[in-house]
Amino acid sequence: MSEEAAERRSADRNAEDPSVEEQALIAFLERIEDLAVPTGDGTQQMNIEALRELVASEPEQTAAACRRLVDRARARTGTWHAFAQLAVVIAELYDLVFGDDTLSEGVETDLAAAGITVRQPEVIPPEQGPDPQDEEPIPFPVPFDRVEAGDVHPFVVAFSHRGQGMGPERLAELKKLRGRCAVTFEVPDSDTREVWEIPEIRSYVEHLCDQMPYLPYYFKPQDSGSLFMWLACLAPTHACSEGRLDLDNDDVVALTAWSMHATRMLAEALGDDPDEVCAAVFAPLPPPFMAHVTSLVEQLPEDFGHGR
Repeated sequence: MSEEAAERRSADRNAEDPSVEEQALIAFLERIEDLAVPTGDGTQQMNIEALRELVASEPEQTAAACRRLVDRARARTGTWHAFAQLAVVIAELYDLVFGDDTLSEGVETDLAAAGITVRQPEVIPPEQGPDPQDEEPIPFPVPFDRVEAGDVHPFVVAFSHRGQGMGPERLAELKKLRGRCAVTFEVPDSDTREVWEIPEIRSYVEHLCDQMPYLPYYFKPQDSGSLFMWLACLAPTHACSEGRLDLDNDDVVALTAWSMHATRMLAEALGDDPDEVCAAVFAPLPPPFMAHVTSLVEQLPEDFGHGR
């Protein structure tokens, strides 16, 4: 816990005769603060999944917490901008969980009236640590002749969990490969197009996704390279421009949900933690977007997006 958070808790607890409601609100705010981990550079990381679950479990306290955070931001004391950011994220999660935008609109209105502009905060899993097993990532280059042939067999051999004789030892080996794969395509030096602009590669990734939609499980965590390649190749060409994906595009939302669901299914099949896996794999994407995608994934049938 930061020194400022400790002082704030002490001040809250020392207030004269706090009511039962006030005590409950203080306790709820402390639970939120406990989800944040200082990074050492003046910023904090927040576990978006745990925060969403907290919001879902305590809707009334969530609304009260947002109002308290906005009040702290308007007071312009301490790290008031962090209070504003947290209020925005919590209100957006409330909207996604309950389908009610009253809280988010109220927070936005109050902050705007106070002249406070909020940038999107970084919300990624706490205590993420280094790559699994502290091992070097495994490069997985794909020669262009294999792309042209549409040959995804090397991926199936290396990463599929559905082959014959797939016993516990093989599943354990696959689990050890989590977060270690860096997919690259060997494109001729004369070709100046981005990877996701090359039709042959786009078709190859589409075929690969049809066979193994859970492949992001193996992508190196906290690295947008392989994940961006995956999503950009699957997205419509107009949804990707200058190295950015249009996250408002319905197809981008759908394919991200598809990939996340399949990744969760593989994690469960391998005895891994699906929440932890998806938090790491999809961390490069903005938290409000991922909160929306996560809510969609929860509505998908269990047999959606398995692949081979």
